[in-house]
Amino acid sequence: MLLNTSKEFLVHGINNDNFTLNGVLSIGDYAFENYELVSSAISNLNNVKYIGEASFYATNAESISFSNSLTSIGPMAYAQCENLCCISFGNSSLSIFDNAFDSCYSLTSVNIIDIASWCKSTFVNGSNPL
Repeated sequence: MLLNTSKEFLVHGINNDNFTLNGVLSIGDYAFENYELVSSAISNLNNVKYIGEASFYATNAESISFSNSLTSIGPMAYAQCENLCCISFGNSSLSIFDNAFDSCYSLTSVNIIDIASWCKSTFVNGSNPL
C-alpha cells in the first residue's frame, strides 16, 4: 500500500490482501482499479472523506457502508462493480460525481438520506436501481 508522507492520502492499494486504512482521509484515483479484493480487505474507512475517480472501478465489491465522514465520491469510483448489490450512506451531505456507480447491474438496494445527490449522478444503460 502506498500512502503519501502524511499517511492521510492513499495513492495506491494492494491487490488481494488484508489491510486497514487507519487515519486515511482520501483514497486516490484508480487506487484499487480492477483489483480482486477479499471481503475483509478494506476495513476502518470511518475517516475517509473523499473517494477518487475510478478508485474501486471493476472490483468485486459486494456491499458498501459509508460513514458520515464521506463527502465526495469521484466519477466512476465504483463503476463496473458487477457484484455490488447494496449501498448504505451516512447522514452527511454528499457529492456523487457522474457515473460513480455506473453499470453496477446487481445493485438492488441503496439506503441514502440525501436522495438529491444520488439523482444528480448520471447512469448509462439504465443501471440506476432507483
